[in-house]
Amino acid sequence: MFTMNKMFDKFTNYNAYYVANRAASKEVDETRLAKIIQALRDLLKKPYIRFMWLADAVEASCIVYDGSERVTKLVPISEIEKMIEERNIHK
Repeated sequence: MFTMNKMFDKFTNYNAYYVANRAASKEVDETRLAKIIQALRDLLKKPYIRFMWLADAVEASCIVYDGSERVTKLVPISEIEKMIEERNIHK
C-alpha cells in the first residue's frame, strides 16, 4: 500500500504544485485527493493528475492524463470529482 506522499508523487504533481507557489495555489485536502486518485486508478490504465495554478481560481485546477494522453482539459478539481461520480472521464 502506498503512503499518501508516495501516492501523490506517483499519480500527481501535487507536492510540487503546492510548494512552488503557496500564495497562488489552492490546497486540496489529502483525503479528498487520495479518493480521487483511487477512483481514477479504477477508471484509467495510467492515471496522472497535473495541477496548475491560476491566479483567479477559487479552487485547485488540474488536467487528468492516462499515460501521455490528455483525458480532460484544465478544470477545477470538483469537476473531476463530478466526472468520476458519473463515471464519465472524457477520452
